[in-house]
Amino acid sequence: MRKSFTLLLVPLLTLAFTPLFAQQQTNLDKALRHMEQKAVEWDLETADLMDVIVSDEYVARLYGAHHFYFVQRYAGIPIYTAVNGVHFDRNGEIVYSTNTFEGRLAERVNTTAPTTTPQDAVLGLLDHLEIRRPTSLTLKTQVANK
Repeated sequence: MRKSFTLLLVPLLTLAFTPLFAQQQTNLDKALRHMEQKAVEWDLETADLMDVIVSDEYVARLYGAHHFYFVQRYAGIPIYTAVNGVHFDRNGEIVYSTNTFEGRLAERVNTTAPTTTPQDAVLGLLDHLEIRRPTSLTLKTQVANK
């Protein structure tokens, strides 16, 4: 009888304490929540934070600070210089954040298709650098519409 009671007690205790562990937030969760909470202050709309990826993450060896860098995207396309940094101390508290995300992207973006061909981009770069153009330029491979 005692053995079966112990066998029942272990799963019950496990179920009782599982919510305590499941509700712990990671620093990544905290960083994403922080950006959501700062959206109004940073003049961002909810849609401006919907397509965000982590571009870099590291923990400083000396002080244990945890750093996250996010890149803002629109329809999967990274926005040039739109980077947000959220920085934690060794105790997991946010101590600093930076923001260069663009606000109201949906109102401002007029296309998601490239307007310059790869060949024109290369030729434009060559002209800018004052390098003589080649007699022919051939695109060997193209992945999707990129």
